[in-house]
This record gives sequence, structure tokens and C-alpha cells, in this order.
Amino acid sequence: DPDNGWLPDLEEVRDKVASNPDIAALLIINPDNPTGMVYPRHILEGFVAIAKEYNLFLIADEIYANLTYNPEDFISLATLANRVPTIIMRGLSKEIPWPGSRCGWVEFCYIAEDPDFARYAQAIEEAKMTEVCSTTLPQTVLPTILGDDRYAPYLERRRSQYAARAAEAHTVLGEHPLLKVVEPKGAFYLSVAFSDEFLQGVFTEPAANPFAQKLLDTALSDIPETDFDKRFCYQLMACTGICVVPLSTGFNSDAQGFRMTLLEADDATFTKTLQTIKDFCSPAAV
Repeated sequence: DPDNGWLPDLEEVRDKVASNPDIAALLIINPDNPTGMVYPRHILEGFVAIAKEYNLFLIADEIYANLTYNPEDFISLATLANRVPTIIMRGLSKEIPWPGSRCGWVEFCYIAEDPDFARYAQAIEEAKMTEVCSTTLPQTVLPTILGDDRYAPYLERRRSQYAARAAEAHTVLGEHPLLKVVEPKGAFYLSVAFSDEFLQGVFTEPAANPFAQKLLDTALSDIPETDFDKRFCYQLMACTGICVVPLSTGFNSDAQGFRMTLLEADDATFTKTLQTIKDFCSPAAV
């Protein structure tokens, strides 16, 4: 919910579980993609309580765990699971300075608590063992990377940069009266939701050049008017060259808006990007 710091409504989650007996698990992405939100303890404990009450298991995608801006804010679900069978997903692709290192793994917690979960965990292991893609090299060098004295300072520099980018984005885009902007607390994303008033607007800005206009017209002809944020993202790209991702069609979100990254390394370029997006979203453009 963008009006609640992108935190979920635990009672809504409980109601959905209660009314859908086919639900077997709850999935938590922490820190979150696409919002950069970090789950506080009471939310995590609420998920555990719901899972325990309805005999569910838990899945926690913690790929961005070491990219929480304030490391003390991150709480691994494994520490709160309270004997609820849990799968923790981790990996190298977001944290390690190694382009293309897609090595990941899962950690099973409390397998012995539930025979069905134990069989499920075994089935996952057996399925993965049949794959031919080897991750031996990343696994071999991981202790050397994580144990290097330069690794912790490297992570701190990244966290500091993303935190600064998040604060700047929150300040610049948050000044727009029709955008809902929640400052991220982890990962390297920012999600911006559109207000109801903004969703009533009609963008008429021409593309940057005739060729881009032709591509834009073709793309928009296949997109329903109700997919406002998808249309917005195409128009932003055609007019400014800035590429963002729609929340509704890109992330199956009820809230319409867009996600951008905080990865731009050049300060001036990032500031210009934010200002360009803000100007494009100005009331004069709708």
C-alpha cells in the first residue's frame, strides 16, 4: 500500500488466506523489489503468525539482505520463523561485483516439522540436481570474496550511494503533488505511485523525433487506455529517453505507477534524470 509506506495490510492477507484454502505459502521479498521497502519486525511476525494459524509454509527472498541501507533494520525471517517451515532464498547476482554471476541457493528451515514440507524440499533438491548448468566456480570463490578485507567497505560504499540516491529521489519527485513517493530503505529501486487525479490526465507531449513518434504511436495503439502507467512509461521513453517499468503490468500491482533504479553512478546525470521525470509529470503536461 503506497499510502502506508508500501507495507502490507496483515488483516487483508489473513482474509485472503482464510477465503482461499488452496494457498500453501506466503512469499516475502525483503528488502523488496520493486519498492525498496524493508519489512519491520511486527510485519514479519504477523506473517509468521498467519502461516502458523493456517498451516502454511514461508518463503523469504532475501537476495538484497546486505543492501539494506541501515543493516540493523534487516531481520532475516529465519530468526523469527517460530518452527514454521521456511525457505530462504539467497544469491550472488545483486550483491557481488561479478557481472553474470547468477549463482543462487535456498536454505530450508524446520524441515522436520512437516512431512509434506520435507517431501517438497526433497523434490526441489532432486529437480535441481538434474540441471546441467554448473555453479561450481561461484561456489568455490565465494568464501574468498566474502572473507576479503575489502568486501565490507565495498558493500558500505554501495549502501551509502543507494541511500543518497533514494533520499534525493524522494525529495525531488516527492515535491510533485500528484505522485506518491516512499523513500526506499534497501535494494536499489524506487517505486512511484500515481494519485487518482494523475490517472485522469492525458499526456499529449510529442516524442523527441519523428521516428520515436512513429514507434510510440504503434506501441500505444496496442495498449488499452486503462493501462495508464504502461502508456506513461512508453511516452516517457519516447519523449525523454528515460526507461522506467510500469507497476501494474510489470509487477501485477493494483497501484499504478512506475519503478526506476538508483544505479546511476554519475551524480549530475541522476539529478538531471529525476528533474526530467518530474518536469514530464508536471500538471502542464497532462
